[in-house]
Amino acid sequence: MDDVVAELPPSKAAYLKIDTQGYERQVLLGASKRLSDFVGVQMELPIIHLYEGTWRLHEAVAFMSERSFEISNILPVNYDTCDTVSLVEVDCIFYRKVE
Repeated sequence: MDDVVAELPPSKAAYLKIDTQGYERQVLLGASKRLSDFVGVQMELPIIHLYEGTWRLHEAVAFMSERSFEISNILPVNYDTCDTVSLVEVDCIFYRKVE
């Protein structure tokens, strides 16, 4: 990701949308040098543990907070088939904190 982002023209409004079925952390780690180039990041995150070796919502929020991003929006993706009021996954939108 760092190499790809480095080749893009500079932008004050670059937005990263990640949809990698459990590999969000690896994508973000691959963009560690250039993550601050993005004004926002959107990714689908599980509330319950879906895939072995992946993180959950609270871990992603902590990871992003450590990198100066705060959560600004949460959108439902899908619900538990046995309990239609319980979310399984959500789309989270993070914006970089302006300091």
